[in-house]
Amino acid sequence: MEDAGEGSAITPALSAWYRDMCRTFLDMGSAELDASDDAGPYLTDYSTVSPHMIYAAFAWSVAEEAYALTRELAIRHRVGFFDVSATDGEILFPG
Repeated sequence: MEDAGEGSAITPALSAWYRDMCRTFLDMGSAELDASDDAGPYLTDYSTVSPHMIYAAFAWSVAEEAYALTRELAIRHRVGFFDVSATDGEILFPG
């Protein structure tokens, strides 16, 4: 996701959330990722939807781990979280 860094079109809190997520779930669109990286199921597709929203698509095999970290970091960085894959569609509003 090319626009998630410093001076990007997303909010500072969302940018911090993204950087922390990428420590575990590498961005498949990252310029820093090369052919020798073997992220396996941790390779994640991030897309900027607006300055206030990032869509992240995780492999099903790591869905529970991705959910837990996404939610934990959303709380830490005070950003919202909408679990679109859940049957109840959990929405977490920034605290």
